[in-house]
Amino acid sequence: MKKEIVHSFHFSAGSSAVVSALTDDRHIQSWWTCDANIAQKHGVFEWKSHGWRVELDLEKAKDNSLVEWRCTKSNMQNTHAWEGSKMTFNIKHDAEGVL
Repeated sequence: MKKEIVHSFHFSAGSSAVVSALTDDRHIQSWWTCDANIAQKHGVFEWKSHGWRVELDLEKAKDNSLVEWRCTKSNMQNTHAWEGSKMTFNIKHDAEGVL
């Protein structure tokens, strides 16, 4: 059984800024965890005070319409439940920015 959670957000920004926020460790450090490192499409996010670590592979569409994070290793919240999860960010334009 496939389980899915869907959230929608609107940003007054261009798609390249949104893609950078999802694929550049310096930007991820400002909104998710200060311990984010990305090299060659592989990310490691840590919450050292909790002992949590998430490793993932990143892919993005050449036209900045999609970013995917695929969790390859995790002990987030002290379980391996995130392993195998895929987070898909569909980036769509509208008159006021990006949805």
